[in-house]
Amino acid sequence: MDLQPTLLASAEEIIPGLAIILGGLVTVIWMVGNMIRKSSAVKQREQSRREIAAYVAEGSMTPEQGERLMNAGSSDMGDGDLCRRIADHVAEGSMTPADAERLIKAGRSPNAG
Repeated sequence: MDLQPTLLASAEEIIPGLAIILGGLVTVIWMVGNMIRKSSAVKQREQSRREIAAYVAEGSMTPEQGERLMNAGSSDMGDGDLCRRIADHVAEGSMTPADAERLIKAGRSPNAG
């Protein structure tokens, strides 16, 4: 009679535990990715707000124009609305095309889809 213990478990014993571990790993990776995406979006939005404030401070645009631009990026408006408002400021001459391009690039999150 051989009483040597078996070190290998059967597939029926391994699969449920492996599924739980893999599911947990996928969840953690998704959560970290989501946090990075949100953090990047907030950083880009704050960069845009700082640039708008700088334009107002240097007199390139009025405080009212700056406020409209800051509100243009709110969740109820799309990216196209923000671009149109910035284009309006370029057309009025209150912003240079180069400044508008930098502002639009700063307002876009690299992970936005």
